[in-house]
Amino acid sequence: MNIFKHILNIAWKDFQILIRDRGLLAVIIAMPLLFGLLLSSAYSGSYNENAGSGLVIPILIVNEDSGTFGQRVVDILKQIEELKITEITETNAKELANQAVLSGDQSVALMIPNEFSRQIEDYSGSEINMIVDPQKKDYGVILKGILDSALAPVIVEGEIRYGIQSVMKNSGMSDNMTSEMEVATEAQTMGVVMTQLQTQLADPLITVNLVSSARDPKMPINFFNLLMPGFTVMFSFFLVGSVGESIFRERDDGTFRRLLAGPIPRAAIIAGKMLAFATLILVQVGLLFGIAAGFFSMDLGSNPLGLILITVCLSMVVTSLGLMVASLAKSGKQADSISTLLAFVLAGLGGCIQFGLTPLFLQENAIATLSRFIPQGQALWGYYKLINQNATLVNILPQAGILLGMALVFFLIATWRLKWEPA
Repeated sequence: MNIFKHILNIAWKDFQILIRDRGLLAVIIAMPLLFGLLLSSAYSGSYNENAGSGLVIPILIVNEDSGTFGQRVVDILKQIEELKITEITETNAKELANQAVLSGDQSVALMIPNEFSRQIEDYSGSEINMIVDPQKKDYGVILKGILDSALAPVIVEGEIRYGIQSVMKNSGMSDNMTSEMEVATEAQTMGVVMTQLQTQLADPLITVNLVSSARDPKMPINFFNLLMPGFTVMFSFFLVGSVGESIFRERDDGTFRRLLAGPIPRAAIIAGKMLAFATLILVQVGLLFGIAAGFFSMDLGSNPLGLILITVCLSMVVTSLGLMVASLAKSGKQADSISTLLAFVLAGLGGCIQFGLTPLFLQENAIATLSRFIPQGQALWGYYKLINQNATLVNILPQAGILLGMALVFFLIATWRLKWEPA
């Protein structure tokens, strides 16, 4: 039991020193709040300019079909308010559409082939090609769902027309008809069937009622949900330098030597220091999230245990990284410089600074892939799941496990290289 007493005594001593450091508290608590408030106001203001307009997807359409079905598709899409349609009719329309998407000027382009109507009429099957900007794949998913619904009437009409033609041909009804009579009979039958179909669709057997959520669609998005976790994680890593500075200070002034002469195990000294800094991070996250939730309506999800788990894992990574930096640096000043550099660089690569609505670790590019191998990125991913996706404890276990694995690697390197006596 003595070792636990030693750990708690060392942790309490270090924690008292930390909370008296007003400069440190300003960095890890006041700065995230200030940055979060400023950027959230900027984002919200930009969003409010378009509040109530809803999602609008700009689309280029290249219609090479000379028949009726291609134009039917275009007309149906033009009736959808969420789509901003631009038709390209130039001879090099395909190349222009491709270039517009590749350059990022447009998000999506639809290509309707020149045999579209004929292939529907002869029931050989056709397709519409969709080119999507890789950075806006969500638009492609949304548009595909819209297209599936929009094309349903065209597909049904094609199916019915082909069915009528097949019946007339296979039954021998058209054998004694002139071509004019055959066309007239087909059109008359088509009109009767489509009229009956429209009547049935107007009063379907099964109806789906769309019920709006309680949230006002004109209400601006609470960007604190996206920004505050990022700045909290970013500034928590500024404690890495404090861990290193504490190690060098107590080693150089002989505190370690006196503690070991006590005798106090080295493990108790390390554990006590880690506990002090980990506790400060728990306090930091609790205060920042509490203030953001209480005063700025930030959501905290529905899993407080998950938030605690990710925060504990984050604190272990920060303290272990601080120990590793202290073990590799040659002086307290060098440890502080390395820590500051790491805090800024890893914050950028990990996605702590939010640009837009899609977090860096959810994007598909080289930097996004790199962010998943950085502790800040994994911590943010865990918070994002809990706050914005109402994840369960099981859902965040991958992020918690990766953070603990990183902490273990940092800790092993630190214990291997850490020097207990002044150089």
